Amino acid sequence: MKVWLGWKIGATAGLVCSLSALFWLVSWTARPTDFLSRLGWVSAGLCAEGAFVFLSAACFAHVARQRNWSAKRCHLSGFLIVVPGTLFLAGPHANFYLWWSFVCGLPPITGYICRKLAYPEMTDEEAFAPEAPLSLFPK
Repeated sequence: MKVWLGWKIGATAGLVCSLSALFWLVSWTARPTDFLSRLGWVSAGLCAEGAFVFLSAACFAHVARQRNWSAKRCHLSGFLIVVPGTLFLAGPHANFYLWWSFVCGLPPITGYICRKLAYPEMTDEEAFAPEAPLSLFPK
């Protein structure tokens, strides 16, 4: 499956924008005080996280199709988003809770979306089925 250049540029721009929006929300020192402002701030953070997760899963799915990754390897590819998550521990306004969501919450979701995009016809039972045992005598 050939992916055209406009999609690659759009996905890269979306990744950069969502990651920079997350970094901006974390480094913003003035926290809202009333309920609706806080709700809007949390919604903006969840929206930026969701965009980052979906676009990174789409990029990983493209690589998975090109390199013939297995479904289990697609699930493990979600843990690559821990690398940009370490940016949230750097700087003067480090936010441990956002970093923890990048380490524990988002990689399994990213891996699941990556597998669904790379192998849409595969069911969950097929993806997590144990591998066949090795045999000395092939059938």
